Amino acid sequence: MEKLNPKRAAFVREYLVDLNGTQAAIRAGYSKKTARQQADQLLSNLDVRAAVQKGQSDRSKRLEITADMVTREYAKLAFLDPRKFYDESGRLIDVHQLPAEVAAALAGMEVVVERTGFDEDGKPQFSQVRKIKFSDKKGALDSLARSLGMFVDKVDHTSSDGSMTPTVIERRIVDNASD
Repeated sequence: MEKLNPKRAAFVREYLVDLNGTQAAIRAGYSKKTARQQADQLLSNLDVRAAVQKGQSDRSKRLEITADMVTREYAKLAFLDPRKFYDESGRLIDVHQLPAEVAAALAGMEVVVERTGFDEDGKPQFSQVRKIKFSDKKGALDSLARSLGMFVDKVDHTSSDGSMTPTVIERRIVDNASD
């Protein structure tokens, strides 16, 4: 960030927090009224973009996160077989006993305990209902497809009034297997 003035360097640091350009501009000291436009201008500046890319690369190295690791995690979500949450008898497997790739796709679990009545000795009887929520399979598939270059967007740059406004008019999936 040597090439950047202090305010632009502050924008880059703030942008790397949450990748929200408008909020980064505000936190870096730009006017709230023009923060969105400032962010757009800053992010189109080659030096700022290079500093953002370097910051993201440095973070990946520090955390030892690779594109392959992220892709593998998306694959766990995208190709989860929900039957793997259950044993041979159809009972939900305890969370701590789930295989790692299955547990990784678990977005949430709710356990509801209800009193169902009393036994012959007057002791209360309870039943337990466990509900599981999977991660977003379609979102993971979309992310994988994009990262593998399977989505091709056809973009029309002219709007009905003749101005140059990019608009996605078609999205299709490309089968790379035949390439």
